[in-house]
Amino acid sequence: SSSSSSSSFAAESLAVLLPVTSESRAFAVDLTAGLTAATVAASVTYPLDTLKTRLQSGVVSLGDRRVWELFKTEKGLLSLRGLVLRIMWLAPGSALNVSLYERYASLLGGLGA
Repeated sequence: SSSSSSSSFAAESLAVLLPVTSESRAFAVDLTAGLTAATVAASVTYPLDTLKTRLQSGVVSLGDRRVWELFKTEKGLLSLRGLVLRIMWLAPGSALNVSLYERYASLLGGLGA
């Protein structure tokens, strides 16, 4: 699939910056996997997170017809205005979390590998 080929390409590109060992390549692959997973997760959940924020701030309520109209407008739930910032906020931490978990798990006897 194109997703796995782009992840593979990104991992290979990152591996160029690290010393070429099996350990550093595995770290680069795990880092790329965490970055990709966080990007996909943030993108998929973004509309619901926007709705949740608007409900909590009192901009709309569940019984309000404007909730459904938000999907249709330019400033609505499908607007990608804040998506890039959300990805930039979530993805690096997730990438480090996945890669460091895999490294520590392998040190402790292969629990995550």
